[in-house]
Amino acid sequence: MAGRQRKPDMSKIPLDTYTDDQLAQFRDRFKFSEEHHKLIERIDIEIATRRVTNDFSEIGALRTCAENKVFSVANDLIVVISCILIFRAFKYTFYRVLPSNIRNIVTSAFGLATLYVFYAAEDIMLITPLVALFVSLKFLFPASSRKKGKKVSESEEKDKIVEEEGTNSSEPVKPEETETEEPVEESVESVDTPVETPVETPIETPVETPIEEPSINSTHTKIAIFCVISYTLLAEFYLPDYAWSKVRGTTLIMSLKLVSALATSDVDCLTGIGYMLHPATVIFGPWCPISAYKKDIIDTKTHSWISLFSPSTIVISAIGLVLSLVCLTLSTCVLPFLFQDMYPDPEDLDSMRSITGLKLSQLRVNWFMAPWLPMTLMIYENALQFRFSWYYIGLLSSSMSILGDLEVNSFSSIFSVVNPFSIEFPFCLSRVCNDWNKSVAGWIRVFVFRPLMAWGDSRYSKISKRRFFGLDPRHLNKIFIVLITYGISSALHGVSVRIGLVLVSLAAYTWIQHSLRKTLAKIYKISGFAPYSTGLRKSLGENHPYNRFSWASLSSFIIQSLFLILNFYHLCYLGGIMLNEATEAKEDGGMNVEEEMQVTKAIWMGCDFWSPKVVGFLLVIYLFIR
Repeated sequence: MAGRQRKPDMSKIPLDTYTDDQLAQFRDRFKFSEEHHKLIERIDIEIATRRVTNDFSEIGALRTCAENKVFSVANDLIVVISCILIFRAFKYTFYRVLPSNIRNIVTSAFGLATLYVFYAAEDIMLITPLVALFVSLKFLFPASSRKKGKKVSESEEKDKIVEEEGTNSSEPVKPEETETEEPVEESVESVDTPVETPVETPIETPVETPIEEPSINSTHTKIAIFCVISYTLLAEFYLPDYAWSKVRGTTLIMSLKLVSALATSDVDCLTGIGYMLHPATVIFGPWCPISAYKKDIIDTKTHSWISLFSPSTIVISAIGLVLSLVCLTLSTCVLPFLFQDMYPDPEDLDSMRSITGLKLSQLRVNWFMAPWLPMTLMIYENALQFRFSWYYIGLLSSSMSILGDLEVNSFSSIFSVVNPFSIEFPFCLSRVCNDWNKSVAGWIRVFVFRPLMAWGDSRYSKISKRRFFGLDPRHLNKIFIVLITYGISSALHGVSVRIGLVLVSLAAYTWIQHSLRKTLAKIYKISGFAPYSTGLRKSLGENHPYNRFSWASLSSFIIQSLFLILNFYHLCYLGGIMLNEATEAKEDGGMNVEEEMQVTKAIWMGCDFWSPKVVGFLLVIYLFIR
């Protein structure tokens, strides 16, 4: 006797093979059945998808979106560029005859004018308190700067006397000059000694060359960092989010400049104000060292009419501006619609769109045994959108700094703030951390990380070499210093659970991967195993070279490819929680802390926490082979 046939699961039957009339008949047949409500939902989505595919022009929608987005930001960009060009013309004509204090005042006036034409009056009132804070701190702590100023003036007088004596005598004065310069060089080297750590600067960029500033007052640095973090946190808690979110990026750059101006002992009040309000960096950044400001405003010997109409400066800044607008268009008009939403709404046209043709709702049904696949595609889409929205700001800020003569007018200066190539192809996480925002990374390295490392080495370097589960206790302080560094960076960005989790996770991921790769490179003597741009990689490449078609070369290729895949997934996993971070509406207050925690937990649970599991496995390997 034949067995009874099982009824097919109607909620999982494929709908692609049915026509529109058949789907309509199915819907009419089962619309009153509670048992088939999931099938009715899938039929509605399929009918809406076909309507979008047949009656909707994806190319036309992309063109319309790109035009609207570019035109929406064009007015603001034209206003800012006009202010920079007027300031540039004024700088190359009248600054040569003005004293330095007047130049600083005029620069500050241009910066305030740029803020006035870009922001509303109530928004400017949230930025200018940082300038008042700098002035008050400068008047409260002027003693050390005056003492150092007196020392500098006395040394200058001695140099003048030596030069006069040298001109009157036939003996050279080079030995005396080197004797006076030796202590300065030793002090600079003691501050800027490189340390092999996960956040080490991976490549030489135009930003790094002027960062090494002497005479940094550690006490003033601590006070300034405490004040700007306190101001940021108070603004996050007590100001409306829709107002504070407009100026958060500008206040971050102003905070970094405030710390730089207050910590550098040879900066007076007017120079600090002009530095903070430089029109080329007051809106979009980037942070630049105060030496670059002095070279642009104070030292005007190189300014001429020929430099004013420099074609290379204009062309390079225009290329950077075009690239930034391309990234803006991709982040808002293309990347949000790569895949159809996992839970599409038939009444919402945007949730039904899919440029690639992949439908996460169908993957969710067909791949119910592997729910991580549609979730992985979703976080990849979110991470791409978030990254390209930052590329827009980074490339735009570098273009403005080139136009304002704060960066060298070379093609590489376009990527002086962010390097999209090393982020989209993440062979090394430490390089990603640096190239995500080179200017902020340089500031953190000079004013936070290196002073903390010097303090930790002086305090804990003499501990006996005893190992605890493979860890050297002398280096445990470096782990906490890295976490403190990323914590300060998170606090400067404001109160955001997602940003804090991303930065702390990156700190742990980078340290584990950096330590593991260094250990593997030391064991096998293969330079390709070592992290990028480290002294170990360079020394192994010189002392243990290998041919291109050798076992060492093949193993190096395999290891680098493996870390490329792992880092790619790590960045998707961490960037996926920045759900609509660049485009979510702030007028309604945005998401609070509890909502952010719920969204983050839901997304990471959907990914089954694969990223921290992999990192934990790498940590176990590192502890065993160390």
